[in-house]
Amino acid sequence: MMSVLMRNLISNALFYGQSQPVSVLVSQQNDVLQISVIDKGIGIAEDQLPFLVEPFWRADPSRQRESGGYGLGLYICKTIVDGLRGTLVINSIEGEGTRVRVSLPEAFKLPDDGN
Repeated sequence: MMSVLMRNLISNALFYGQSQPVSVLVSQQNDVLQISVIDKGIGIAEDQLPFLVEPFWRADPSRQRESGGYGLGLYICKTIVDGLRGTLVINSIEGEGTRVRVSLPEAFKLPDDGN
């Protein structure tokens, strides 16, 4: 699941980052794994942000042929994160880039061994 999550987040950032470098930041705070994928690409209008995790929704439908995608990548990411009881937050500024932040609250929680 984590490989699918990371592949989708990074491939989106690379595509919409328009050949600019993409940053992937990973940290742990207490039992929470935090992952941020940041691009310096075209960005997304604020009014479109809530729709990015909807299936088949595209901020720019004309780019479907160019990307070869169907608008499912972030929907799949959100579904995975929800299944892991985490959060996925997207921040973006048009013309400056996008940051997708994933927090997984029990990623490092060790199972109780009964002792």
